[in-house]
Amino acid sequence: MGKSELQATKGHLRQMLIHLIKVAFSPADQPKAGWLAEVGLHHAQALDHFSSSMRDKIDPARLWQQAMTYAGRALRDYGEPDLPGDLACPFTLDELLADDFDADAAVDRLKAVE
Repeated sequence: MGKSELQATKGHLRQMLIHLIKVAFSPADQPKAGWLAEVGLHHAQALDHFSSSMRDKIDPARLWQQAMTYAGRALRDYGEPDLPGDLACPFTLDELLADDFDADAAVDRLKAVE
């Protein structure tokens, strides 16, 4: 496993989470289809780069906190409300990397815990 492959996997998972957070918490309807498309793209790219030897080197909770920070900043830049500050990562690594990952179900899960 190369370091660049690990970093690529983490980056795609982070971007996937950022876009899921935006879809779940933004009141704006217009950008949601684009954000969901980004979730699908980053999911596919994370799967392309992932190998099982990376499993112990990927911390979903850390990626989640980073994603909450980046998504929160992006939403604030457009005058949207702050994200909940105490929301723990609701996904396991296996869930994020599942071949049958369902973005709509993931968004519904996020909305249910807000």
